[in-house]
Amino acid sequence: ALQYKKSMLKSRTKPNETAVKDLMPDTDIKYQIHRCLMKLHRNDEAMEVLQSIPGKQRTAKINFALAKLLQQRGMERSAVSAYKEVLRECPLALEAVEGLLSLTVTGAEVNSLVIEANLSNMDWVNNWIKAQAYLYNKDLPQAIAVLKQLEERTPLRGNHSLLVALGEVYYFTGDNAKACNMLLRAHNTNPMMERGMDVLAALLVSEHRLPELERILPTYDPNQEHSHEVYTAIGYLMYATNNPSRAAYLAHKACLLMPHNVEALILKGRVLYDLKKYQDAVLHFREAQQAAQYRYEPYQGLVDCYVAQHRIREAVSFASNCCKQ
Repeated sequence: ALQYKKSMLKSRTKPNETAVKDLMPDTDIKYQIHRCLMKLHRNDEAMEVLQSIPGKQRTAKINFALAKLLQQRGMERSAVSAYKEVLRECPLALEAVEGLLSLTVTGAEVNSLVIEANLSNMDWVNNWIKAQAYLYNKDLPQAIAVLKQLEERTPLRGNHSLLVALGEVYYFTGDNAKACNMLLRAHNTNPMMERGMDVLAALLVSEHRLPELERILPTYDPNQEHSHEVYTAIGYLMYATNNPSRAAYLAHKACLLMPHNVEALILKGRVLYDLKKYQDAVLHFREAQQAAQYRYEPYQGLVDCYVAQHRIREAVSFASNCCKQ
């Protein structure tokens, strides 16, 4: 499309003015190229295409896509700058807020970017940012308190994103019953839900509620694209129904879409453990543990692997160190 546009503009014959007006801008063409590359899992090339767009021509949509790719590559300072550009144009882009907080930008600094927009009747935004800041600082009890206040005392009651956030935080604290209840409520508000589906699937499998999981999951079609959360959720169903090879394959697909995907790594580690491939399982649990040191499941998986390999001293030492953290 880019080459076609350039050839039309360079043509010796005067191009039809209507045809030229109908041509898609270069920035939009490059954004679509980036989307195609993402579908092909060529993330580095997708990032290079977005970076080739001059900074002043980048819209909020382009900056947000670039920020996520930069964050995946570990280029944190550049990702922070891109997320901030999104908020300057769209102060209520809550995903950009979460992106900044996940990169250890303080809640106060993020809040200042939103306040600059002088939005009225938006007190809930401040509390949402406060809750997310508590979450990324791993102050989970405070995160729950603020999120519950938002759910009970503001117009956000029953809001899908809020219910998912509460479900995830309850899960991280080990309150599986409340986590499952919140995520099921979220699914009822949006049956096409993606975020939180991986956690909900893990919970329903742990409680042996497979019919319920089968009911809420889409039918697996290898020719259909899904999000990394849905791939992981379907993988959990395959794992629970004794199809380990398909479960491992789906967990791998989820990791391709989202590197260092904690839920998918835990699932693949469990599959490999059951197949007695303990050393491979250790690698996956260790990667999950490094990506999310506040999670219990990777530590449990590592200890189980060490015990299965008769590395009892390492298991005891590792478990002891975990308890001290």
